[in-house]
Amino acid sequence: DINRVDVLGFDLQSRVSDIEVRFEYAQSNLLRGGGTRAVGSRNKAFDISAAYRFNERWDALLGYREIEPYFVAPGNWGRIGYLYNPSDLKGTYFATNYQVSEDLGLRLVADFYTGAAKLRFNQGYQSRDRLRRIQIDANYRHTPRLRFHITYEYVGWEINSAALNNQRGKPEWNYLTLRAAYDLGENIEFNLLYQYIDANGKGVALLSGGPSASGNRAGVFATNLQYSF
Repeated sequence: DINRVDVLGFDLQSRVSDIEVRFEYAQSNLLRGGGTRAVGSRNKAFDISAAYRFNERWDALLGYREIEPYFVAPGNWGRIGYLYNPSDLKGTYFATNYQVSEDLGLRLVADFYTGAAKLRFNQGYQSRDRLRRIQIDANYRHTPRLRFHITYEYVGWEINSAALNNQRGKPEWNYLTLRAAYDLGENIEFNLLYQYIDANGKGVALLSGGPSASGNRAGVFATNLQYSF
């Protein structure tokens, strides 16, 4: 069993005129109990992007990334490359931020991937498979102490190969997250969060959010008290 993951990488950034260029490279090593490497190849990812600020309110970023089948990492790479398993993806993504007013900010992110076909036809995404992700965020400051956040995320697949147990279809996952944050002062913040999830595999069991291949819906409510040192 794999009980350890080491992620090594580097990040290069440079500014060319008004364009900020960034290159990220990472490699994840999966290890068993005695330190034996479980995966020693096809475990890398890279990301290159260019960002431009049009004015003080609006900026945008365009990027390209490739994720190999056995790359594992937290954050967005891990979520796209590993949670939505198997990985083996390549494609472009776009992100933009717009400050509507002093109190309201919007963000849009869109990812478009195809299979890289680095594994056999029945083990990983193939070039005929598609994955797309769209996320919309809104942040609103109601008062100096009270803020509201809403996030909607959509992930959709088009599975045309035998990668997922020979099951083909167009699964869809939808997330809606609502959060309220209140500043209590003295570096203390209180948060209320609710998330609704609809993970519908549409006949592809490995991409169903629950035991049923037809889909899974759930709601999660959480609170936390945050203190910043």
